Amino acid sequence: MKEMDIRITELCDYLHFSRPTMYRFIDNYEAGKYRGIDRGVLSLFRYIDETPNIGKKNVISFILTNNMVQDNQDDESKLSKSVKKYEGGKFASEEKTSLLIKLMSSSDYDDVVQYLSECEQIRSKDSLTPEEYEKIGRLALFRYDVENNTKLTKTQIKKVESITGVKL
Repeated sequence: MKEMDIRITELCDYLHFSRPTMYRFIDNYEAGKYRGIDRGVLSLFRYIDETPNIGKKNVISFILTNNMVQDNQDDESKLSKSVKKYEGGKFASEEKTSLLIKLMSSSDYDDVVQYLSECEQIRSKDSLTPEEYEKIGRLALFRYDVENNTKLTKTQIKKVESITGVKL
């Protein structure tokens, strides 16, 4: 940063992070611990590393071009910050954050959310009906298949092709 003639306080002002947070991001980046770094800041750090003869003007231009200035946050960036703040515990991950944002900002997966919500309610019961066993059984099988990277059968492939219209 010193070689570029840009101060940490300037970056903090542009990106709306505190100095301790920015120093933590820098330390994490230098240690190769990218998971705890804000995505925009991570892309900025990578840009700085990958750009020869970079200077202060390049950095500021990158920040402005990539809409990293947070003064006029749009709804999605507000949503992203809320999710990251809520999810800030030990179970946080980029994948989970992205999925939560997608789930909250679109209706693409509403049927899946409904199903998972029903399964969660069923799991809290002491005794289950045959229908509830079947519903939660589907989730158990799905999870098993995902965790074990189970290949689709020919019958399943044909069914997926008929549902999606895509030839596998």
